[in-house]
Amino acid sequence: IHSFVLWISGSSSCGRGVVLDMSRMNDWEIFQDSDSKLIVRLGGGMTLGKVAVALHSQGLALPSGSCASVGVTGLTLSGGQGPLSRLSGLTSDHLDSIDLVDAHGQFVHATDENEYSDFLWLARGAGTVGHHFPGIITNLYFRNLVRLPSID
Repeated sequence: IHSFVLWISGSSSCGRGVVLDMSRMNDWEIFQDSDSKLIVRLGGGMTLGKVAVALHSQGLALPSGSCASVGVTGLTLSGGQGPLSRLSGLTSDHLDSIDLVDAHGQFVHATDENEYSDFLWLARGAGTVGHHFPGIITNLYFRNLVRLPSID
């Protein structure tokens, strides 16, 4: 219900900024990194419902909220508490890296190991609220996904 309350009250809009429709950035892929760890890339416009369906088809889950229409980017930027959190942590705990366009219009891939690590630190919830992030997140990369039990 939280997302509907914010929408009705106008609290989810931006008073002195730009609101972008990211809904068409809803692609995803699963791949292995150089250490053979499974990584999922989610487009910045994906909603939790689409994420759940996509990952479930692969026997995976990402700890996240339970409102299907909430965007995965906003949820991640605010921590990402949901039904799997007690078992597997917050959504932001699984965030491995991000792609973004910074305030100068530069495309950046932020990781823990590169010069853009502050962006990743912020995206994991270090003193930021989703609507005050200093860039436009185009992709989120998650690691340590939950493997769903096989039901045969």
